Amino acid sequence: MRSPSAAWSLLVFGVVFGPVGCKPKLQATLKGLKEGNSNVAVVHVVAKSGYEVKCTDRGQRCATAYVPSSGEVDLDVWMMDEGKPKKAFVEASRGSKKVEVEVDLTTLPPSVAVMRGYGTISCTSKECSGALTVAPSSKISLKAPAGTLVEIGSDKLTVPASGVLDAPVGVGLTPPIDKQPIDKVCIGLVGGATPDAVLGTTTLTLTFPDKVKVVTKIELTSVLVQRNLAAALKNVAKGAVLFPWEKAGGAARGKKAAIFVEDDQCYDAGQAGATIGDLDEVALADERTRVSDCTYELSGERDNKDYGTASGKISLYDSHATAYDRITGKRLAEKVFLAPKNCTKNIRLGTVGTKIADQAAYANEDQIAAWAVTLAK
Repeated sequence: MRSPSAAWSLLVFGVVFGPVGCKPKLQATLKGLKEGNSNVAVVHVVAKSGYEVKCTDRGQRCATAYVPSSGEVDLDVWMMDEGKPKKAFVEASRGSKKVEVEVDLTTLPPSVAVMRGYGTISCTSKECSGALTVAPSSKISLKAPAGTLVEIGSDKLTVPASGVLDAPVGVGLTPPIDKQPIDKVCIGLVGGATPDAVLGTTTLTLTFPDKVKVVTKIELTSVLVQRNLAAALKNVAKGAVLFPWEKAGGAARGKKAAIFVEDDQCYDAGQAGATIGDLDEVALADERTRVSDCTYELSGERDNKDYGTASGKISLYDSHATAYDRITGKRLAEKVFLAPKNCTKNIRLGTVGTKIADQAAYANEDQIAAWAVTLAK
């Protein structure tokens, strides 16, 4: 869906600083907000191929980029520094040639964004903040002007006189949350090489009392579901955590399944094909630290001479785990999982010395989940 601000832009031309002579050309177009993030503006830069472009520290920051052969590049400008003006000072340079443009970021049109993987709701040029939760049940929490119309999925809600809306919504996943495979949701720490899966989509529309309307598409990802589920299941240390489709005194259905919850992540174990509705046991852990050393024999890469030994500290983060029955909240067992002393095998030093950088090792999360599932009935 094309955003309301997609066709809106502001063209800014550069003013040259530096020696008089051939002036490098630089144009910057403020395109709008980055999809799904109201704190990031996209600035389109047109400059000569090969030039380095960056945002100077006089304003909001962005990553350095190099202009490709097309002569065009987009910069993501983070509008997070409250101590700097709401502007981006975009500089293009190569050798002694340098040019700078000033881009006003306060002229962005009204918009709303829901941060991917977090569910955080924020607005630009309008007052709104809040969050969308999708697991184990779906609800919206939103602070906005009283009378604001909120449309999400098939639901239509109105922000009350208090200016705070807290309400369940019919935002659905495919398949529904109780039938979601645990191994598709509890995916642990996600890196750049492991993209999160999209488990559903919806649209959020806000119509403010002054009739200004903003719209955004929301992708309901596995990372968002995992984060919401982990937040709910941490409460098992205080008592039973029942899902919306369950009744007190019942039991998890079907296959044996358990997860280990750590921070806003979870790690699964159990029978193949187990779903969220099958979840029996939940393990939590406290992290405690031991300190040891890693010692290395030094030899010259070129001369192959012996340069003695060097050592460095390694912090071993052990997990003291407790397993709980999710349905009853009963504490089932405790076990300590030691972090392995895995010193880095090969280290290259620029100069000969006796100090090695500190290292760290952690207990295995999957082993904790595997232990928890052995306690399932």
